[in-house]
Amino acid sequence: MTPKPTIRTIAERAGVSPMTVSRALNGARYVAAEKRKQIRAIARQLGYRPNPSARQLRAWRGPKEMDCREFIALLIEKKDPEWANSWKHRSYVAGVQRRATQFGYKVQQVWVYEPGWNVGRIRRLLTAANIRGTVLFPNHYQEIPDDILSLVARHSCAVLGGQPSKSPFHFAAIDDFASARTAARQALARGYRRPGLALLGWIDELIDRRYSAGFMSVQQDLPARERLPVLRLSSFSPEEFVRWYTKHRPDVIITHNRRIAVDEWLRPLRVSVPRDVGWITLDVIPGDDQVSGLDTRSEFVGAAALDLVLGQMQRDETGFPEFQKGVFIEGVWREGSTVRKTFSKSAKAARVEEA
Repeated sequence: MTPKPTIRTIAERAGVSPMTVSRALNGARYVAAEKRKQIRAIARQLGYRPNPSARQLRAWRGPKEMDCREFIALLIEKKDPEWANSWKHRSYVAGVQRRATQFGYKVQQVWVYEPGWNVGRIRRLLTAANIRGTVLFPNHYQEIPDDILSLVARHSCAVLGGQPSKSPFHFAAIDDFASARTAARQALARGYRRPGLALLGWIDELIDRRYSAGFMSVQQDLPARERLPVLRLSSFSPEEFVRWYTKHRPDVIITHNRRIAVDEWLRPLRVSVPRDVGWITLDVIPGDDQVSGLDTRSEFVGAAALDLVLGQMQRDETGFPEFQKGVFIEGVWREGSTVRKTFSKSAKAARVEEA
């Protein structure tokens, strides 16, 4: 049998030291671009594959014992200058940065619309830093600007936070379908029988109606008279919400975040949460133990996006992939005080069986 090629085999073929080969394969910036390209070509010809156990050992030892291999770009294409004040955006970014540190990379974070920046300047920055991998955090997942796509066209790239259908990059996102389904099931387990879903219409459209689809996958098992229409709000004003509530009288309301302030909007009707109506959010703010709902674990989504980029870099894959691969991170239920504590008889029986 032909022995497996090693770093030393590649070094002998390329006429360099094993250390140079290791640095070139790991993307170290202090190996000349042409030499790195030559070494990687020889590695492919020989069928070299890195030892996954060795890589795991390096990660296990921790970031303090790992030299920075190279930079990964995090391109943030959020048009609102207040994007950094969003706890969810900060959580996404923290997930990318922590995973990068774990594997010995540093993150070059770039806000595309920062004053003084333009596509040409960003391209020069990425080139000067010899960046091969990029996590793209777009403003709209279905309408990524062409000039932004051109920045990452030759990189290993993954999109953070949603599935881009028009630009088939790999992506990592929250499992919004599962979140809505879990929320509806939790409501029914507590004895609610008329759950209602209220959310901004454009939010549901942005995620290909995964919220409403997850909700309705549970709702369809209810009697027809208890299947309430989904409320797709056009804005955060309470008028549409109050009309919908007054007409359909849900006994528990599921929303996508706290900005739809159910308790505040219902207070003029002398309706209180949770005495008269339950409230479940699909996006619990970390550290908030008051509102019941789903912790979407955004930081895990950031880490998953970087994992997708690093995998492509190891395989020397760049540009649009042959097929799109997505990673959905499922949220976990967090108990709060906005739903009743009592469970239905069937739910109690199920808990006894599990015990």
